[in-house]
Amino acid sequence: MSWYSALLKQQVLYWEPPTRDGFGGYVWGQSSCLSCRIENRGLISYSPDGTEIPSKASVWTKDDVVIGGYMWLDGCDDPTVDDNFDPGTDASQIASIESMVSMVDSSIVYIRASLL
Repeated sequence: MSWYSALLKQQVLYWEPPTRDGFGGYVWGQSSCLSCRIENRGLISYSPDGTEIPSKASVWTKDDVVIGGYMWLDGCDDPTVDDNFDPGTDASQIASIESMVSMVDSSIVYIRASLL
């Protein structure tokens, strides 16, 4: 366990980006619970074309996440997350990702995901 893993004392529920179902809707994959550290503060990041993307929170984790995925803060213990839960309306979308890679063995030290 690295020094950074000891700081990840919170949890977040994570979904991969949805896929089209062929009928005009979306299909959500299975959710997974990730250890993380949540910072509820605004942050401005930039898209590749230079557009500002304001976010409401940053989530620090060691697990792989992708832009367009969704996170439900503290959702791992929430009993209201069931088959009728819609991540598209109830969870926050990942707007940008920054990662730090170890210079020793090229492993990922942490990933910061900014949420819309």
